[in-house]
Amino acid sequence: MPRPAWRIGVDVGGTFADAVAVSPDGEVRRIKLFTDGRWRLACEPAAGRVHVPGVPAWAVTALAGCSATAADGQRHSIRSATVDAGGTLLTLDPLPRTAPAWIDVDASCEAPVLAAHLACGVPPGMPLPAIDLRIGTTRGTNALLEGRIDRVAAFVDEGLEGLLEIGTQQRRGLFDLVPQVPPRIASLALGVPGRLAADGTPAGAFDPAAVRRAARTARDAGCTAAAVALIHAWRAPERERRVADILREEGFARVSLAAEMSAAPWLLARAQTAAIDAALGSAVRGVLDRVASGMGSATVHAAASDGGVVPLAQFAAKDSLLSGPAMGCAAAAAAARTEDCIPAISFDMGGTSTDVGRIDAR
Repeated sequence: MPRPAWRIGVDVGGTFADAVAVSPDGEVRRIKLFTDGRWRLACEPAAGRVHVPGVPAWAVTALAGCSATAADGQRHSIRSATVDAGGTLLTLDPLPRTAPAWIDVDASCEAPVLAAHLACGVPPGMPLPAIDLRIGTTRGTNALLEGRIDRVAAFVDEGLEGLLEIGTQQRRGLFDLVPQVPPRIASLALGVPGRLAADGTPAGAFDPAAVRRAARTARDAGCTAAAVALIHAWRAPERERRVADILREEGFARVSLAAEMSAAPWLLARAQTAAIDAALGSAVRGVLDRVASGMGSATVHAAASDGGVVPLAQFAAKDSLLSGPAMGCAAAAAAARTEDCIPAISFDMGGTSTDVGRIDAR
């Protein structure tokens, strides 16, 4: 019978990525990396080499071939890594001028990929064993909170260009003399001629040339992502797909369709969801795509806002927004049941946001 796969879970936050790996034999291995894919190791002087006392024995074989940046900023290649009684000895090329206080090990890949190589003891560039990888990340949440999002153009029905800006007309301070305007997700909105009727049939002529002109206007304004939200498209999504085809031809890197994001009939909710999904394309989808490309034949799932996991091919950036609180509550609930202390409160303080949850007796 084939041996069971490695099981690896990685939580990618704003500063750190925490990985837990379970080998086919049941051994548990833990690694803490920087989110950008660096593993910082304290160093001690050694004749002609660098002594690193804190490297687990199972990770040593994965170090050869990695790069290392010393505390003084000098870049090195790790030529070999061996274990002695006091820890690990690294041979760096070029030799450091002085013994560094620490080095950052990296393999020019995303943190979950480096964690998998280290946990399995596989050097970079070599094929990984069978792995079931689960990823949770707050990158989308952090990007939205900090405004580090892609520049989005919203394509809506002609005459409804103010849809996202008007919203529900709810205000945070109802009697404020100067209203507090919520952040805008879409940088601009452009009209698509030819509406759909309530039953999904065309109520006006579709004009591909007009869509193409609007797409070029948006590209000239610096938009790299697009959200398409057409009225009643939840009944007949073909119109949104035709618009998306044109937008991709005009160079949009990512296009989010409201009808694919949600089957709800409410246009505003679908449009807002599509706009957020498009805005988080680089922060979330880009990272996950790079993880998938670096994991070979591994099975990869991502944590979603409903507390479950979704195969990467079916995962959308908007699914990640509340995955941190959801998975934190799930983990806290499991721990609380083990200790028989439900009801309980979970509290997860990160570098950008804090998630608090209540776990009821049921």
